[in-house]
Amino acid sequence: MAKHSEIPLMASVGRMVAKRLYGILNAMKNRVSNGNAESLNNKIRRLRIKSRGFRNKERCKLGVLFHYRRLNMAF
Repeated sequence: MAKHSEIPLMASVGRMVAKRLYGILNAMKNRVSNGNAESLNNKIRRLRIKSRGFRNKERCKLGVLFHYRRLNMAF
């Protein structure tokens, strides 16, 4: 009903929900979210800003592992 509404904003929301309905129902059924992944991405972004960049990808990976996955540096 919302997709065929005369109110443009209501119709837009109706189309958006219809397009994403499978994902919405799947998330509600399985109680799964990408919150943990988004949180880790934000932490990595803040680490890159705080470090003012890394020299290469390997150092970036080691920095992330060291700060957020408790990389054991004891050899």
